[in-house]
Amino acid sequence: MPFFLHDGRRIAYSEYGEGSHVLVLVHGLLLSQRMQEPLARALARRGNRVITLDVLGHGLSDRPRDIGCYSMPIFAT
Repeated sequence: MPFFLHDGRRIAYSEYGEGSHVLVLVHGLLLSQRMQEPLARALARRGNRVITLDVLGHGLSDRPRDIGCYSMPIFAT
């Protein structure tokens, strides 16, 4: 699974489809991007480029031990 670095931490993501419309799907707390796969595939079949990701501490993304890394404002950056 591909990943990118944000503030030195690995964030896992997946891409589906191609197209000029880019949609980013973000899972809920305590879940992972796997829950978005059926929707991502359906949207991609309709001509969209869809990106799903695992927010920090979820799925295949890094899981820092510092509790301060897990706040809504940080997830939004």
